[in-house]
Amino acid sequence: VADFLPGDLVITEIMYNPSTSEPDTEWLELHNPDATRDLYLDGLSVYSSSSTGRQFWIAPGSLTIPAGGYVVLCHGATVLGPSCDYAYGSDINPASSQGATHSSSFALGNSGAVTLTLSLDGATIDQVIYNDGSGWPSSSNGKSVGLDPTLLDAVSNDTGSSWCYPTSTHGSGDYGTPAAVNDTCAP
Repeated sequence: VADFLPGDLVITEIMYNPSTSEPDTEWLELHNPDATRDLYLDGLSVYSSSSTGRQFWIAPGSLTIPAGGYVVLCHGATVLGPSCDYAYGSDINPASSQGATHSSSFALGNSGAVTLTLSLDGATIDQVIYNDGSGWPSSSNGKSVGLDPTLLDAVSNDTGSSWCYPTSTHGSGDYGTPAAVNDTCAP
């Protein structure tokens, strides 16, 4: 993983305001835009500015994103089941020398500007600041926000107009496409 560069991993979908209990049913989706290389996420830090338990680290050997694929990080797997690739809300993952591999208080904020940062060894790989304004879709109960699948890069995901509500539902009845290609945003 030492050759990770900014943009090698992209935040592509965020369920920060589910219709069921929070933070238990919150999740975020990451994408590997490289069509030829799997990414091993050992030691990746995930940070949320809205959370009291602001970050956790991916445990060694526990998460790989296949070339061109997606993974979903969720508080708990009760809603997403097998679509949840890494549960960060409970201590079910092995230990990490970087820090805690879980955080029961890690949360995704529903209002205001919230910063989500992915970093490795102190270097930022991707960062998204989602907001209820500035061109972002406003918080809507039961709907994730997804990055348009034609804009899957770490520059486009900085712009609110690149994100929209999905039209597909998943197992819980909420709108979103966890671990799958996002719905296209309307022009």
